Amino acid sequence: MLDALLQRSTPDTDHHARRAGNGATRRAWRRSALFTLPHYGRRVDGYCERLAPGLLGEPLNALSNAAFLVAAALLIARRPRSLLLPVLLAVVGLCSLAFHTFATTATAALDTLSILASVLTAIVLLTRHGLQVRRSHAWLAVPAFVAFALLVTLLLRGALGGYLPALLTLAAFAIALRDRLLAIAATVFTVSLTLRTLDTPLCAAIPTGTTGCGTASTPWS
Repeated sequence: MLDALLQRSTPDTDHHARRAGNGATRRAWRRSALFTLPHYGRRVDGYCERLAPGLLGEPLNALSNAAFLVAAALLIARRPRSLLLPVLLAVVGLCSLAFHTFATTATAALDTLSILASVLTAIVLLTRHGLQVRRSHAWLAVPAFVAFALLVTLLLRGALGGYLPALLTLAAFAIALRDRLLAIAATVFTVSLTLRTLDTPLCAAIPTGTTGCGTASTPWS
């Protein structure tokens, strides 16, 4: 997760070379993708589905973010004690939608930071209410997770797009709390990350990519 922003900041067109399509279209996209705008206006091409710049370059990936908004609405309908997590979930969906439509380093940063905020918030709440740690100490889970995430990311070189630390932490909470729902969430999250990871390797066989399916399943974890 922590290196996701760095991975997204560099245009990537390698997977498009493995896809059938008009050569002129691919050349036009390369020229556009490599055109460097100042600071955070630089375009990003990190997914199989995108063949050209523009708002409709990743229609399936963009539409898959509706799952976040649906999940947030369902959580709010249950009248939770706090609206913080449902609101953050909706924010993640909107930021991810912006990333898969505008596809710039600025929207990539919004996407990554919104996910990080929701993950850290969930970890603090699980530490506070799950492990029954005092509120004054529960926040220490944040630097502990950041240190753990950096270590795992460096050792495994950003496996699963840098989201592996979040998956391992979710699984650890499921085991520690013996919570069946958290175990199911960890399983769904594993499937989601696997689909995201297979996006480029399967690009030639599945032109639309697999990221959209992974994104749609993520909010249910």
